[in-house]
Amino acid sequence: MLIKLDCMKKINFFDENTFLYAEELILAEKLKSIGKKTAYRDDVYVKHLHGVSTIEHGEKKRFLLQLESDLYYFEKYRNYGKFRLFLVKVGRYYRFFILEPMIRKIKSVIKRIRNILENIKRR
Repeated sequence: MLIKLDCMKKINFFDENTFLYAEELILAEKLKSIGKKTAYRDDVYVKHLHGVSTIEHGEKKRFLLQLESDLYYFEKYRNYGKFRLFLVKVGRYYRFFILEPMIRKIKSVIKRIRNILENIKRR
């Protein structure tokens, strides 16, 4: 991410109420509020070491940190009411605790079935 220092000063820098998540969303909202635009450059490559700074927190803690930051963003910057925030929270919990484990389990079963079929073919 590249941003001019004078723009950061005008928007009072980062919002300190989030930790590692939702910063880009919040910066975009704040920049929009002072009439600035953001852009994506697909000709620039940046290697992102996803999760390196939060690896010690564990998967569940990272999920909760991201959820907390996202809910803060939706409430403060997108004016979501309590019901909409509740729906976001329920959807995220469903995905993290039910849907993703179920998908992992299905993939594991499919992999085992493929291995069994490969062993049968070899015989």
